[in-house]
Amino acid sequence: LVTGVQTCALPIYVVISQDMSVACLVNKDGEMTVIRNGKVKEADVEDAKYVQVSMYGDTIVFLTDVETDKKNYETFGTLNLYYTKSGKVKEIAEDVLVDSVVLSPDGETVAFVSDYDASDDFKGYYSVKGKEPVEVGKEKQVFAIADDAKYIYYIDVDRIYAMKKKKDGEKLASDMEEVRVLFNPD
Repeated sequence: LVTGVQTCALPIYVVISQDMSVACLVNKDGEMTVIRNGKVKEADVEDAKYVQVSMYGDTIVFLTDVETDKKNYETFGTLNLYYTKSGKVKEIAEDVLVDSVVLSPDGETVAFVSDYDASDDFKGYYSVKGKEPVEVGKEKQVFAIADDAKYIYYIDVDRIYAMKKKKDGEKLASDMEEVRVLFNPD
């Protein structure tokens, strides 16, 4: 997969889409090289960290300007989308909790936690097609999201909810530690 790639000096990690059509190589400087359907493309991206590739490889989500808050020991950064077909980069939000980022199967919808002051004081958000983020709610962390945010699955304290678009969430389980949630590709 990576033979003949000379532009991304010694990648420190590689992330591959589930359908195996896209690979993203990231070097120690955070520079990304994208291989899409066998074609190598240098992404005009520096300082990329915590990279994820959408299921079908159309979108790559990554964080820049990553810093660790010494008080809470949490890591934050600026959330960005990279569109592998066009090569465009779109900044979504700043001060995003690194471990909170989830991507929809088509890669057009991303959810995250921001406005984080303590473990019980944060807000969940999602953005569809790079548009202005929409608030899910205080202390609601999205752990899975469908294309176009048709369905949003989130945790509120220790309960699991499913929400259809902007309607109220329906409780699926009262104790997230005792429940396993599985999803189909859509």
